[in-house]
Amino acid sequence: MAGLEVAGVVLGSIPLVISALEHYGEGVAVMKNMRDFEYVFDDIQTQFAASVGIYVNSCYQLLGPLNLPDEQMNELLDERNIRAWSEPKLQSGVQARLGPNTKVYISLMAKLNKRIRLFCKKLKLDDDLKPPWLGSDGSIDEKARRKFFKSTWTKIKGGFDAAKYATLLEGIDRDIDKISKLTSGGLQLEPLRAERKNRMQSIYWQNVRHQAERLFDSLSARFNPCACNQPHQANLRLDVRKENDGQDEHTRFAFLLTFEKSACIPQSLPWDWRHIEIESSQSLVTQQVIPITTESSRKTAHFAPSIIVSSSTQATSRSASPSLAAKIDNLCGALMDGSQFFQIGCCLGVLDDQQWQHHVYAVAGPGSNDQVSEPASLNEMICGARSITTRQKCTLALTLASSVLQLHDTPWLPRSWDTKDIFILKGKSGSILPSAYVSRTFDSPTVSPAVVKGRRSCVKNEHLFALGVALLEIAHGAPLMSLLTPEDLNDDGQQDSMTEFRVATRLADEIHEAESENYARAVLRCIRCNFDSFQADFGDQEFREKYFEGVIMPLQTDWEFVTGGKT
Repeated sequence: MAGLEVAGVVLGSIPLVISALEHYGEGVAVMKNMRDFEYVFDDIQTQFAASVGIYVNSCYQLLGPLNLPDEQMNELLDERNIRAWSEPKLQSGVQARLGPNTKVYISLMAKLNKRIRLFCKKLKLDDDLKPPWLGSDGSIDEKARRKFFKSTWTKIKGGFDAAKYATLLEGIDRDIDKISKLTSGGLQLEPLRAERKNRMQSIYWQNVRHQAERLFDSLSARFNPCACNQPHQANLRLDVRKENDGQDEHTRFAFLLTFEKSACIPQSLPWDWRHIEIESSQSLVTQQVIPITTESSRKTAHFAPSIIVSSSTQATSRSASPSLAAKIDNLCGALMDGSQFFQIGCCLGVLDDQQWQHHVYAVAGPGSNDQVSEPASLNEMICGARSITTRQKCTLALTLASSVLQLHDTPWLPRSWDTKDIFILKGKSGSILPSAYVSRTFDSPTVSPAVVKGRRSCVKNEHLFALGVALLEIAHGAPLMSLLTPEDLNDDGQQDSMTEFRVATRLADEIHEAESENYARAVLRCIRCNFDSFQADFGDQEFREKYFEGVIMPLQTDWEFVTGGKT
């Protein structure tokens, strides 16, 4: 949002112009033949000061609710530091407050600055907006002042009540009035815009969840059973998705497909490590199916694919998709042809599930470059000797919080999940690869949704509590129960069904001492399920909105601060 710096320019010029008008008034007062015009300067000064006072108030009104540090507010409004207005986070905050009127606001600011500059030019002020008889140290050169008024006054004598000056001052007053109204109006509408945005986000996340569930059913139907008689494993990448206004129903899911190595003979595998992305779209009633005959004389069907830019954080560039994509009857067989994966971005075909079509794309990844050694659970990473960096912590926290909203109550994520259900890939060099995954193996005629664990006592929302525990473990770099203290035990000094909850609440209450305020508040909300809502179920739209606002947004703020918004 380039251009907000002009607000600092205007603020910086205001006291200089007011000071210049005061000096003009003093100059007129001491010149005997000009005292009749003293009231003209007083009127101009009063009118200008009143207008710019309204402008300064509107700046305070705009910036106040952003909760900026006192030092930054001083730079912006008291010191009137122009560079301070170019700070990216300030600009994004102002843009969020003004919404679609941001460009109009900046345009009005630029217009106001031009009028003030023109006003200064007519006052014969120098480049520093000072009268020509005023020294750099603020001293007055009486000789220069008399000369100025004698030589210049004949040109501007009485001119301040002339139509051109009156029009200029009226223009300044009009611009400031519009800026003030635009600011106050934007602030009044901000809660409504935020409410609508949260509502549309809630609908979007629910649509993502439904698509994830449909994809599990689609993969399960094709991998279980499979003609290769090997246990297929689908690793779904956990993505931090960009904000969406709910209009785009298409979402790409990234998978790393392989086999459950412990349940098969590696030498007998038809292929290994395949990176794909799948995008789902509803079938069109008018869409025509074009049967074709392959070399093996088996009939397949072709559909026109829908190419939509991925809404995940890391969009994968693709080559042009073919105009027609073949229907995939045997997904394992389609993945067996490794030559296709050298054509990164090509559409491998369509998984057709009656009302929904899932377009499958070959994409690049560590598996395709033979970099993957083995997956390791997040729990292993936490317990490992290598400490988690601040960047990794913020990225993992935001990823997990976003994934809970995307995958809750689906076969991908157990209700009482923990860090053992989240996987990180290890490279052959031993390094940790950046993405996190959830994994499911299709190895029986009836694949159970997930391992169901016992419900934890005093927990309103299992998914949420599990997230809070994961965030605590990431912050402490240790499993939750390893942080047990005697005060967490019952009256008999033994562990019971409440022990885990007592450990988690104690750590959540203390975490603000070591972590950022945003991280600490997110953890506390997850552990105590404190959202000021009657419902504690992700099926409830209001609860999803409060979760997004109270957990995801604070963690995203920390992530953006640490990473600069880059993965």
